[in-house]
Amino acid sequence: MSLEISSNSRATRLAVLAAFAELALTSLHHAYGALIYSSPWRLEVVGISVIVAALIAGLSVLAHRQRGTTWGQVWFAANMVVVVAFPIVAIGLFEGAYNHVAKNIVHLMGNAALYARMFPATMYEAPGDWIFEITGIAQFPVALVALWWVVVAVAGRWSGRQVVAANRSSNA
Repeated sequence: MSLEISSNSRATRLAVLAAFAELALTSLHHAYGALIYSSPWRLEVVGISVIVAALIAGLSVLAHRQRGTTWGQVWFAANMVVVVAFPIVAIGLFEGAYNHVAKNIVHLMGNAALYARMFPATMYEAPGDWIFEITGIAQFPVALVALWWVVVAVAGRWSGRQVVAANRSSNA
């Protein structure tokens, strides 16, 4: 028997796991970037990710322990807000989609003026290290996976019942 994080356990668990994967990926990405670009300030993201992961873990435990109560719903909602705000929006959409997917597309288009306007050299590294770029780009699809499971978990809560596809394993 596995630990249930909430009453919509599988979807919530997968949303939280995807958020943890996003936090681990961005930590790896920023630690690598700090090393290759001699920019130790990037390591701050690792620390922030650890704090956010601890917050998500704590909210998950509270939601589980108080499931079926008003406070359980509050902790669940707070957890989903944190998951959406940092791993999905700040990392996945801004860092992954804009800072890496869009940056690489504009760079490959060869429009130097557009690139300079969108990605000033004082703030962005031009694509040059493919490990850095691939780990940066990968943040976007991981965020989409997390978003999917957040939507499934929240939809299960709003409907007042568990989403069947998200909880198939417990019905077997």
